Amino acid sequence: MSATGAGPVRVLLVDDDPDQYLLTEELLSDTHDGSWLVTLDWARSFEDGLQRLSAGQHDVALIDYRLGARTGVELLQERDVRRAGIPAIMLTADSRGGTDLEAMAAGAVDYLVKDEVTAPLLKRALRYAVERQRVVTSLLDSEAEYQSAFEEAPVGIAHTSLDGRGLRVNAALRALLGCSTDQFREIDYAGLVHPSDAEASARHRAGLLAGTANRYTAEKRFRRRAGSYFWANVTVSLHRDARGAPKYFITVVEDISQRRQAQQELDHIFNLSPDMLCTANYSGYFIRTNAAWSQALGYSADELKHTPFLDFVHPDDREATQREFERLTAGRTTFNFNNRYRTADGTYRWIEWHSKVDPENQIVYAVARDQTDRHLLEEQLRQAQKMEAVGRLAGGVAHDFNNLLTAILSFAEMTLEQLQPDDPLYLDVQQIQHAGQSAASLTKQLLAFSRMQILEPQIICGNILVGDMEGLLRRVLGEDVELVVSLAAGAD
Repeated sequence: MSATGAGPVRVLLVDDDPDQYLLTEELLSDTHDGSWLVTLDWARSFEDGLQRLSAGQHDVALIDYRLGARTGVELLQERDVRRAGIPAIMLTADSRGGTDLEAMAAGAVDYLVKDEVTAPLLKRALRYAVERQRVVTSLLDSEAEYQSAFEEAPVGIAHTSLDGRGLRVNAALRALLGCSTDQFREIDYAGLVHPSDAEASARHRAGLLAGTANRYTAEKRFRRRAGSYFWANVTVSLHRDARGAPKYFITVVEDISQRRQAQQELDHIFNLSPDMLCTANYSGYFIRTNAAWSQALGYSADELKHTPFLDFVHPDDREATQREFERLTAGRTTFNFNNRYRTADGTYRWIEWHSKVDPENQIVYAVARDQTDRHLLEEQLRQAQKMEAVGRLAGGVAHDFNNLLTAILSFAEMTLEQLQPDDPLYLDVQQIQHAGQSAASLTKQLLAFSRMQILEPQIICGNILVGDMEGLLRRVLGEDVELVVSLAAGAD
């Protein structure tokens, strides 16, 4: 099986001795079985071996230590051979004199003493070299993939020592900090964190070292090399070795400056809005309210948040409010719904609602407006309309009544002309005339109230008015009622 996992293992023998080639070929043929096949190529000289090894077409190489005037160690040290990375097994005449150590130092994965090589030993050495190369290749590929992912990650990543020194940093974090890799290694991690966030950062790291947490996430400010700060969402974990001993911190940094700026702008708009903005959950509690709520109702944000919102609703409006809330959570949109909310002083304010829900997160978003003044104006308008209708009715009645009074006054005047002042009926008819005149005055007031006649303010004497009414009242009240009239002194 080759290093790629398919086909026979491709072996290259680099040796200038034809007998060694034949011996090696014979030994390899004895190793073949159903799961192990080997092909053998032969490079007859140092130069031939250099060319073949540099091509990188074999899975493993058997290299003789003595290659004419050159050595197998020198061959392994050639740049192109090292670049090809083919695992090599050094063949030596004996292991004395440090040849084995020299070969291993040059990059050989194993060495064999020619006179001691058997088919099982050769098979084991070749299999070990191939498997080792597969593992090394896999590790190198994994390391390359990790390094690529580390360097090209869209978020900043850094490794820092336990005492805060920079070890590794990727491109994204270098761009955020405005520094190079060497400059990062000169930075103390504590110096990157804003002073206001330093204490919490140190406490979290101590928790990781103590084993009370596996990782932590927090929003904090980092200092750029130029001195300015940016907001970041930071996740820190602690890497430990195979024995569990802490080795270094892994910090992932996501720049949230724009998001935080946008959130601050939304917060400003939220709190400065004259409308009452809020969010609520399906359980019937406010999640967040803006300042307009406290201004309109007199409650603090905490009081609003920790009280079921139905508790604020006027008892007469709760049933309708509950129905509307159920309709809203069923996916409908609320528009121009009105109810009354209790204020901190016990009075009620009329609130108009416009609401919509996020069914996935079960959140209600609402805009409410205090419409108390509008409701008062509407009530005043309705009252004015009623008064206008009453005025029109009064005007019509007064107009008809005035026609009747004209006839009464005319007959009273004609009757007085036919009676003598000492006639017993004279005073009675005169009272009828005064009453008619008073009634006429009243009709003028009704007509003025109904705006069917222009008011003409006049100065009157109260004594005269009361005096004129005294005779009529005495006759109307009867003898069993005593009438006492008290006039203003000195009034004409």
